[in-house]
Amino acid sequence: MQLLLPLLLAILHFDNSYGVEQTVCEGDHMTIDCGSGNVIDVVKANFGRTDEDTCGIDAVYYCTHEEESLKVMKDQCQNKQTCTVTANTDVFGEPCPESVKYLWVEFNCRSSGTIADHAKEQKICQSEPKTVQACEGDVAQFLCPNGKITVTYANYGRTDIWVCPSLFELTTNCRAGSSMAVVSKLCEGKDRCAITAANSVFGDPCPGHKKYLEITYICSTPC
Repeated sequence: MQLLLPLLLAILHFDNSYGVEQTVCEGDHMTIDCGSGNVIDVVKANFGRTDEDTCGIDAVYYCTHEEESLKVMKDQCQNKQTCTVTANTDVFGEPCPESVKYLWVEFNCRSSGTIADHAKEQKICQSEPKTVQACEGDVAQFLCPNGKITVTYANYGRTDIWVCPSLFELTTNCRAGSSMAVVSKLCEGKDRCAITAANSVFGDPCPGHKKYLEITYICSTPC
């Protein structure tokens, strides 16, 4: 381990394009350390679970809390050299009371000098979060005039009986684990985007139930 640690730090220090992933079980502490001269750039985060094996077998394996998790991790770690966060409900809230959860984070280590230089070159302003919804089969369309889209939350499924209501449809815990990845891949960094809310795009997280697509995003524009 002593021989591998310098190599790991070297990778984090020099390969800034390499996305690093870390996972800790509920109740444990996650420490991220990018080493001297580097700072943390949090890309994605989820306190919940998206598989049935990590941190013990659990039948409930679609429990996503991406938007709040990313906000917490950015508040705690963004642009710091090192940070430690406890994976528990006091910090992240309770996304699924009956499930065994874990914290998953994807981040990059970037040169602190590069970030400072970039900030001097161009100041970026961000809009208030906006939300768009589309019932199953419809198209979610959104745009950022003169700016770029940053996706902060996405879910194809159902978490609210009042959105796209249907007779006898009471499901509120239906989440496609692919939602954030699919929407980010199709829309991130663009000035406009259109996505069909369909099983063919996201998979079917709850067969037999009426679903909808919900996306929250911000617009980033030069100030």
